[in-house]
Amino acid sequence: MTFKELLNRVTFEEVAKELARYCPDERNGLACYKTRFDKLRMMEPKHHGEGNRDICNVSKNRPLYGTGFHISAKEMIDDLWEYSLAKELVLAPDVKASYAELAACCLWYSSSYCPTNERQRVQFECWSREIFEEPFGKRDALEFIRRIKEAGGKVPSVEDLSEYLSNRKNVENDRKEIEREYWHHIGTIGAFIVQNLPLETDVVSLPIEDLCHLFYSTQYIEYNYKSFCDDENKRAGYLKELIEKYYAFGYGTYSNAVIALFSSKAFPLTSEDTRLAADITAMCAGKCRFIHKVDDSLSRELRINIAFYE
Repeated sequence: MTFKELLNRVTFEEVAKELARYCPDERNGLACYKTRFDKLRMMEPKHHGEGNRDICNVSKNRPLYGTGFHISAKEMIDDLWEYSLAKELVLAPDVKASYAELAACCLWYSSSYCPTNERQRVQFECWSREIFEEPFGKRDALEFIRRIKEAGGKVPSVEDLSEYLSNRKNVENDRKEIEREYWHHIGTIGAFIVQNLPLETDVVSLPIEDLCHLFYSTQYIEYNYKSFCDDENKRAGYLKELIEKYYAFGYGTYSNAVIALFSSKAFPLTSEDTRLAADITAMCAGKCRFIHKVDDSLSRELRINIAFYE
C-alpha cells in the first residue's frame, strides 16, 4: 500500500484524533494538517525511479520531537510530497497500527517540505546562511520595502519604531536586539502588504497608505488558508470548518482585521463567501477592512489572507 492509497482509506476526522492523541501540542496546527491532507489526496504520485527511494520503512522507535509517536516514517521527512505519495509503506513485523494512526504518522513526517510553495523552498535553502550572516528575515524585508516604496507606500525606519520594539521585547536600549526585532517586524507585516498591494484587477482594494498603517500595530498575527474541495459552492463551508472545527485561528485574534479574499474571475465570490467574511468580522471588536483580489490560478477554490492586529 502506498501513502496515497493509505490517505484514500481514511478520513481526516480519524487522522485528527490520532494527531491530537500523539501530538497534543499540534492542536493549533490541525487546520494546516487538514489542508495538507486534502491537497495530498488531490495530487498525483510521482516515482523517483532510482534505488529504493519509492519505499518508506515504518518501524518502531522512541517518541520524536516531543510527539507521542512510537512508529516512524523517516523516509518522508525531506522528500517532495509527490514522491512521498508514491512510496510503498513497508511495516516492520513488530509494528501494529491502525490505518488512521499510520496516516497521522506519515502526514506528520511528510509535513516539513512542500515543493509547490516557492517562497518556502527558497527560505528552506538559504535559512542557515541567512541566520548566521545577518538578522533573520532582513533579506526578505529589504525586498518588501523596495516593492512597497515603488507602490507609493512609506515604511517606518528603525528609529520610528524603536520605542515600540524595545517595549515589546523588553530589550531596552540594546541596539542590536532592536534591529533584529525591526527586521522581523517589517518582514512579517511587509509580506502581507506586498501580497495585498492594490492592483487594477482588484474588485475591492485598500489604499497603500492604509496597508502601511499595519507597521504601527502593537500586536499582529496573520493567517493564510486555501480551500481544497474543487467546488465553488462548498469552498466557504470548507474554510468555515477549518475555523470552527480545526482551530484555524488557534493562535488567537485581535480587535481589528484586514480580510483579503482571493477568487478566480471565472468563479467570483458567492454569497456564502461574503458571509464567511462577515462571520470573521463578527469576531472582532474593532475596525475590519475588506479586500477582494482576482487570482485565476485558484480556479474553483477560495483563499483567505487575514491580518489581525491591535
